[in-house]
Amino acid sequence: MNAPKQVLFLERILFLFELKKRKAGRAQILRVSPPEWHTECDICTLGGYVMEAMETARDDNNLLIFKPETIKMVRNRFIEGDYHDDITPLVESRDLLFKVSDTSMWADNVSKEILPSHDQLCEADGKIEELQLQQNKMQYDADALSLARDAAQLAKLYQQEKKCERSERLQKVTHLKQENQIGSGLVMQHMNKYCRHLAGPVSDMTDEIVQFTSKLKAENGSLVVWLDFMKYGVVSKDELNHTVAMLSKALSSMPDKAIGFVIAPSSQSERRSGIREERVENKLDAKSLESESILLRLEDPPATKKETAQLLSGSAMPKAVLSSLLSGATGIGQVIGVLNLSPYDAWLESVCLKWGPRTDRDLRTLSVSGNLNYVQFSQKQCALILLEDLSFFGCAGDSICSHGAMGDWKAHGTLMGDKVRKYDPAIPPSDDKIDLSNFPLKLAKLQEDVSKRGWSRFTISLSNEIRALHLADVVHGPSWKALIADFDRKSHG
Repeated sequence: MNAPKQVLFLERILFLFELKKRKAGRAQILRVSPPEWHTECDICTLGGYVMEAMETARDDNNLLIFKPETIKMVRNRFIEGDYHDDITPLVESRDLLFKVSDTSMWADNVSKEILPSHDQLCEADGKIEELQLQQNKMQYDADALSLARDAAQLAKLYQQEKKCERSERLQKVTHLKQENQIGSGLVMQHMNKYCRHLAGPVSDMTDEIVQFTSKLKAENGSLVVWLDFMKYGVVSKDELNHTVAMLSKALSSMPDKAIGFVIAPSSQSERRSGIREERVENKLDAKSLESESILLRLEDPPATKKETAQLLSGSAMPKAVLSSLLSGATGIGQVIGVLNLSPYDAWLESVCLKWGPRTDRDLRTLSVSGNLNYVQFSQKQCALILLEDLSFFGCAGDSICSHGAMGDWKAHGTLMGDKVRKYDPAIPPSDDKIDLSNFPLKLAKLQEDVSKRGWSRFTISLSNEIRALHLADVVHGPSWKALIADFDRKSHG
């Protein structure tokens, strides 16, 4: 971004403002949104770069290709948004093979500078037919004009080929973008089934828990309820009562195939005079739940509760607990539901996502909380894990784990099942084909090798008979030789 590009950007923003102002009539509500501001900045930076290249572009005779009035016209059209549909895909794709000559700003205007119009070509054809009927002294003019017309037709063919290449690149970007959107949707469906999150009132969460346990019972599964009060430090009495009520609801719905794992600190009463100890065991006993205390022994005992919470975070604790509960267990079914009543940092959910595809157990998690921020953070972490990378779980080298669900889907893996729609990177065949019959040549020969791509698939040649024309003519021989050399340079340059 330099000064001229900044001026271009500001002119574009002012144009958008005036356009919206004329439509709405209220300037105070017409501010450009931050995403639109950044997008316009990127587009104007690339557009300014193309116009700078156009200002200095020269042909083989060291003459400017674009006239100043053409540059001015292109700039005005750019500010009015005429080229945004062409520039926007290039900004989004970050194409490393980008060339300024690939843009419509360049291609649409260079043709006006160096290519004859259709009427001019038709006029040339008429003159060729007229000259061929004249005497031999006019044959040189006819052949020279024929050669010039061939060069013009080849220039049109080259322009059409570059247009097809731009269209093919845009089609590729669009197709891959659609495939990524489909993959993201499949990952979200997979997450909704195996790693669901919910935040809301206790009544809504209780209904979701009932539905969750009902599905487990229908599939002869088992339930593990996880409740870690250490994530929140000191817990109020209301929070304790509500959470223990949901714990009781979940465990009582599957009394023979459910277990709860609770990590509890001290809780704060409603009394303003101070803090008293509220034992979680008393709450569980009041709900007719059988409880058993587990002693956690740490090598270096923490000095504070905050230190304790940090030591108990990460994947080590949920991994050890789930391994102890599920490894070697019999009669618990293939489907295991993990209900997390204290979602916070997504470590429990991430461990279940890692274990699911690697064991004979079908692990599904439901994370519920009344705190929307905690639930959203945990859900976002799980989504990033599935969409991007699982390598931080210590499973480097595993294709599923190293590339996430999205990478596994693109590799035609089975992490999300073998019935999901497969990734299709192949670009559909384009209908924008070049018909060589639309580019007839008078003297030159044009052949196409369909096994190649791009301009290199065309072979342009002049026969020895054409090259030898007029060489014996004392008057026109040197100029005909120069015309042949110029044609070779343009057609193969």
